[in-house]
Amino acid sequence: MPRFRFQWDNIDANLREILAKIFHLPGVDAVHFVTRFGKRPNQEFIQAAWPLLLDHWLVLDKNAAHRIAEALRMRHVGDTTISDDMIYLRSCRNSAGLRDVALIEFIAFGERNEAGVRLPESPAPAPNETTALVISPVISKNENPVDVLRQFVLQTLASHYEENAISIDVDGDIIMPAGSAVMCVTVAPEPLIVRVYAVLIKKVVRSDELYETLNHINAVLQIGRMFEKDGLIILESSIFPYALNAQSLINVVTQVQLQADHYDDRLHASFGGELIGTSLTDDVIDV
Repeated sequence: MPRFRFQWDNIDANLREILAKIFHLPGVDAVHFVTRFGKRPNQEFIQAAWPLLLDHWLVLDKNAAHRIAEALRMRHVGDTTISDDMIYLRSCRNSAGLRDVALIEFIAFGERNEAGVRLPESPAPAPNETTALVISPVISKNENPVDVLRQFVLQTLASHYEENAISIDVDGDIIMPAGSAVMCVTVAPEPLIVRVYAVLIKKVVRSDELYETLNHINAVLQIGRMFEKDGLIILESSIFPYALNAQSLINVVTQVQLQADHYDDRLHASFGGELIGTSLTDDVIDV
């Protein structure tokens, strides 16, 4: 899970006041935002609030605007030849892909640590500056590509998450929490690929209604796919080596975490089975 927990109170008071006015909330206290949008915002919030977020958040938060713009350019969204971040963002269509990226940044904007202090902003990289987010793995001729990718994945995630947030199993796979679900990041050799998957529920009973619901979810997922296998409901996304860098890895891991945390309780309430809890058992890992 991310190092900090989202709180509406962490959002700038002026921005909350504007949002409360536009969405006809009774006040600017966090409870009103929780009632309307939930404890943590989702894609629907970004879709409705995007024009306001542009004008009253990102125009002031240049670092966040730059990170969103760079992530969208990497996805080839809109006219990527526009160099000015705000002009570029205003030119982009309010699509599901844009909302995916903006949601990650907005949630980070509202996170804080255990002492109640908001996560400090990372400065935008200077021109020609190399940062960890653009580093890609390099596989030399004599190296085992699986070992290289596995080490790259471990170093990237270890630098981004708290020390106790990740663990390594006997196969060298990385286990991470995803709310009340649990996820795994592993490197598969044939074909060579990085798999990021979360096991949401186990011992679920198969039914036509379940498969219809999973099909509906897959129709709106922007990253990955959700499926049932041997009584497990699994959310998975993969990255091929040519597309793997630290930024793409963090993006996929974050999206799988958020989606797993969003869907597991809902699916459990509708179809039963057992929530995974805090650990992947031996019979769950091999998926």
